[in-house]
Amino acid sequence: MLQKRQLHIFAAFFFSMILYGCSSDIDSNNGTIGDINSFYGIAVGDEPNSILIAKYILQSGGTAFDAAVATTFAMSVTMPADVSLAGGGVCITHDAYSGTTEALNFIGGAGTNNGGDRPTAIPGLVRGMTALHARYGTFNWRILLSPAENMARQGHRISRASAIILARVAQPLLIDSVIRDIFTDDEGNILQNGSLIQQLDLAAMIGRIRIKGGGVLYQGQQAELFVDAVNAAGGSLTIEDLRNYRPQWKAPINVAIGDDTAHFSPPSAGSGIIMAQMMKILQTGDLYLNTSSAMRPYLISEIIKRLYADRSRYMNSDWTINKNWENLLDEKHLDELMSDYNINLSSDQRLNMDKIYAENSSSSGFVITDKFGNSVSCEFSLNHIFGTGRMAFASGMILAAAPTGNGRNPLAFGPVIVTNPATFSFRFGASASGGNARISALINSMASALIINDGKFGDEEFNINALYNGDQLTRVAVNKNIDKIYLEQTVSNEAIGLFKNSGQNFQKVTAFGNVNAIYCPYGLPNSTGGKFCQAKTDSRANGLAIFAK
Repeated sequence: MLQKRQLHIFAAFFFSMILYGCSSDIDSNNGTIGDINSFYGIAVGDEPNSILIAKYILQSGGTAFDAAVATTFAMSVTMPADVSLAGGGVCITHDAYSGTTEALNFIGGAGTNNGGDRPTAIPGLVRGMTALHARYGTFNWRILLSPAENMARQGHRISRASAIILARVAQPLLIDSVIRDIFTDDEGNILQNGSLIQQLDLAAMIGRIRIKGGGVLYQGQQAELFVDAVNAAGGSLTIEDLRNYRPQWKAPINVAIGDDTAHFSPPSAGSGIIMAQMMKILQTGDLYLNTSSAMRPYLISEIIKRLYADRSRYMNSDWTINKNWENLLDEKHLDELMSDYNINLSSDQRLNMDKIYAENSSSSGFVITDKFGNSVSCEFSLNHIFGTGRMAFASGMILAAAPTGNGRNPLAFGPVIVTNPATFSFRFGASASGGNARISALINSMASALIINDGKFGDEEFNINALYNGDQLTRVAVNKNIDKIYLEQTVSNEAIGLFKNSGQNFQKVTAFGNVNAIYCPYGLPNSTGGKFCQAKTDSRANGLAIFAK
């Protein structure tokens, strides 16, 4: 691990953070902000302001882990619809020095206090980031939280990504007077793209966490004040909920892709298992490679339906599973699921659903890698867009909804990182959002890069723009009852014919599902200067992909 930087370097870094919106790149010494001659890493995510923070952390010599902590706290300021100090999430981490890849689960369960009209989740994000920093951090904790505190206190310009979500939910969101005071202008109108927003209570809370550490939110006087504020806002939190909460480091779900290993998030992050199963199915007998591009939306929809039906039997009501991962990923089990696959016949009437799960459609994430190949892929959610729609008084924290079902759950979580076990190098990382649509969106991106493109290494057909090709692929989603298919408007007539001829119930809709991805064909740190790496934020969204140079 890198040694701690000297205090005067941190002070210079902090000052530059304050002025980052006004600064320009200049020639400087290697390892200092503004150095345009060196490669420090890559960051891509849903919210541009926070990704700029990742860039500057990397440029100052921080690792991907340092950048992930700073970016997460920044997103609690800049992407409040999905990220809050009162929310939760999942990260996949890869340490290029030891070759260790882990899943960090900081999803909060339901609060145990009764009586509130809007049950809340136990806050997991702050302890989750504390755990990430404790295990892998190299920069001082206080420096990593300073950019978020600064943006909240001095204000920042709302990005298009956040403004679009604000406009979508303005009417119900602004019922809460505390939220209304923050997210409206002097005339009472919802803030627009480019509007300046200040969040002084949130700045004060981040400041306390910066100075006293993450534990300040979970015990002591501050914790008691927060619990009272949550319950006054209709929540369901107890001081014991806070004191007893612990994030969990878990082994990821691993699936081989050629010589590489894909690492998916384990339960209670529900998409991980499904995507792991899907990647194994698509590689069996070169199924994905041997299926024409026109037929792939049909193939993917049929696989998803079978995996949803499978999930209805192995998943418990608390989002845990009643089987081992190995059993769910066993080739015999997957072969049985696909045994009746027929391109001429829809599977709708032949699949039985024991339970029906509606997935949470609101989440955000990012992927960050540094020049050494250390990498982090994270996804966050409040279990509903803007959580409960209420804020705890004097905290600046929008409350996460309790994961009680009806679309309020962690099923949409599923970040992924792909590494080479022989060299410990980073090859691919992605986060996605969009509820049901996220699965096909992320899988298409992975398959485009790692199944189609990697299979042509050394050939004239090898395409360095694999992520761009994956972004253009038609996406498909299956509803919770697995009896209706949603297809993007870009779907080909040939594919439409397949769905019609097989008796599928389908509907064409506008673009959906968002993916942030980084792909390094030769791996990091093998890709000298990162010049062979690709970074792509979804063309359907308003995120940012950036190289730290």
